[in-house]
Amino acid sequence: MQYPYSPETDDTLLGLHTWSKLDIKIVGNRSMDRVLETLFHEMLHAVEYHCGLEGEDFHECLSQLSVGWSQVLRDNVLQPIPKRVRIGAFDYTVKFPHIFSDQIHTTYSMNRNSTGMIYLAGSDEEGELEDEFILMNFIEVLTYCICYVYVGGGEDFSVHLSRVGRSLYQVIVDNKLGELFRNVMQDV
Repeated sequence: MQYPYSPETDDTLLGLHTWSKLDIKIVGNRSMDRVLETLFHEMLHAVEYHCGLEGEDFHECLSQLSVGWSQVLRDNVLQPIPKRVRIGAFDYTVKFPHIFSDQIHTTYSMNRNSTGMIYLAGSDEEGELEDEFILMNFIEVLTYCICYVYVGGGEDFSVHLSRVGRSLYQVIVDNKLGELFRNVMQDV
């Protein structure tokens, strides 16, 4: 990742993701809120490419998800797993560790937007879950909630949210972006 980046030709450019070079560049002469939003926008472009979700419909959702993620990061301390998370104008209660009662399917996270609840498992039938696995599931379920609040939870896009949330976690880990989000990812 290159920050600050100074584009030579386009002074309206805020950020750039280059697929072939696996590179993200963020313009530096902006507020930190705008830099964070742009970074998430470009990270989501990387996810978009990796998951094969290119297209105008996804790009609009991507823009709203980047606004939502930057708000969530700005307004919450997410590590360790908090008891409450503010997403837009809504306060979600986080039940962690939660024991899911379904004996047939293994569930690690879920959300109920109608009641403002996030459920996150800390263990399964084999024992305690690894911190990285819990964090990946937390990012996945937060992505669902952010989509619901900022995008409107459109069904056309929501079928991809599991891949988007897990891929977003992987982009953060692979690019060692945890240090940029110290309040989010202290243990990554």
